[in-house]
Amino acid sequence: MKKQFLLGLIICAASATAIAQPTLTAATNNPVAGDIYYGYSVDTAGVNKGAAGASITWNFSSVVRNDSDTTSYFTCAATPYCDSFAGSNIVMYDGSDYSYGITSSTGMELIGGYSTGTYVHLSNYNTVLKFPLTFGTTFNDTFAAQLDLLGTTMYLSGTSTFTCDAWGTITTPFGTFNNVLRVRKVEITKDSLNFMGMPDVNVSQTESYSWYRAGFHSPLMTINYDTSGSGTLYVSDAKYYRGILTTGVKDVASNVTTLNVYPNPATDNVTFGFDVTGTPAATNLMVFDATGRVVNTINGSSLKTGKNEVSINVSNLPAGMYIVRLQGDGAAASARFNVVK
Repeated sequence: MKKQFLLGLIICAASATAIAQPTLTAATNNPVAGDIYYGYSVDTAGVNKGAAGASITWNFSSVVRNDSDTTSYFTCAATPYCDSFAGSNIVMYDGSDYSYGITSSTGMELIGGYSTGTYVHLSNYNTVLKFPLTFGTTFNDTFAAQLDLLGTTMYLSGTSTFTCDAWGTITTPFGTFNNVLRVRKVEITKDSLNFMGMPDVNVSQTESYSWYRAGFHSPLMTINYDTSGSGTLYVSDAKYYRGILTTGVKDVASNVTTLNVYPNPATDNVTFGFDVTGTPAATNLMVFDATGRVVNTINGSSLKTGKNEVSINVSNLPAGMYIVRLQGDGAAASARFNVVK
């Protein structure tokens, strides 16, 4: 009887460790330069935010993907418009637009952005997240900005209310994740402009739900609701995410044992050094730019068992951050490097 009782305690303790109310901090969830995340938009039919509360289970494994995009993070100095956004230490780039932010021990704020020749500077910064976050946390934010649009100044302002309304386990097409915190944000935005003496004011309300876990610097899933003036919320878009491992070079299987990049940063040539202990033909090396586009591929026919050194010319590549990914039969290793001019 005592043995069964002790076994029960062990099982309960293990379960409590696996599923526990999470706390998110700047150290676990602020984005860092070099992060790359792929977002996959899905068909919104039948998508629902699900319940709020403690120890909730959300299952989005069957959502239907219909589009994708890439978000890359840079230091401000690595982007072309940094001089216009003093104080920024993190920049989000989606392939066309730049969003400039500030990360600190207490959270992340957006201070402005650049899109197709238009600069946006926020006079009152827009809070993305405020730390620490745990179940039941609530905070408010206000923001304001102005921009020149077709020769007319547009004024933008808004208020947001954040509530950590649930925690639990979420399943996406990329797997099941425990100890996830859901953040609900209700935002009311007002934009106004005066075009040829005719004032135009628009007010909109959105309600978004984002699922986060410690160590993943992006939401795992987002669902956005909108009113579009109808007064009735409906799902306007939904998206799930995955990231590229760029912060380490440790292998995950025996086929590939090391991955080194030198020189880093590189100007003319960069060399990748690695060991292949399995079949070379099952191994390939790919280089991605910050948008996720493949800029170079080396297949297994040019590799050998044992130590390999592969050099590529990068003098024709734009300055910036790149990802090298070594893929084998059940193995994967990644590292990042910079090209400078």
